[in-house]
Amino acid sequence: CRGQGSFTAKYIDQAVSDYITECIEKIKSENSNAIVRNRYEKSLNSLYRKIHNREIKREDIALRIKALYGQVADSLMGKCKFTPDILSEAILSEKESLDSIEKEITAFKMESKDVSTLEKSVALRFEKFRRLLFKYEESDLSDKRTILKKLINKVTVLKNDYSANAYKVDIELNEWCSDLI
Repeated sequence: CRGQGSFTAKYIDQAVSDYITECIEKIKSENSNAIVRNRYEKSLNSLYRKIHNREIKREDIALRIKALYGQVADSLMGKCKFTPDILSEAILSEKESLDSIEKEITAFKMESKDVSTLEKSVALRFEKFRRLLFKYEESDLSDKRTILKKLINKVTVLKNDYSANAYKVDIELNEWCSDLI
């Protein structure tokens, strides 16, 4: 590969290498227990937000069900454009949605109560991430590429708006480790 493509590939490789080096330095400089605790708290807060959002959705569905029941009486008296059969199907569909939301809420609450498992999960993911980063430092090029495939989901290269010859490299970690840095 020659010319612009070669330059771009070297630039991207350097940007990825710099990003991984920053991650390594950050992990070396910070207390691993503090990092795990911080990520655990973020995970727990995320669960609480999911519970809260599902509870709001549950309330909305309950209001829609109540409104549909109100229309059934109007339908029987001929004051509604929907038939009782159509309203009955809509009520059943909304009840199924409500049941699904209830199950999600229950699952999230169980997960949030199982604090030790959640904390262990974060600790295990962090340790795996840390080991891969430290292994990256000592590896040859082939092994580094293998490690990067485990860590990085996507690398996006965009032209920089401020300079015609400059590029911006955006690096997205895989989901399992994206919240650890």
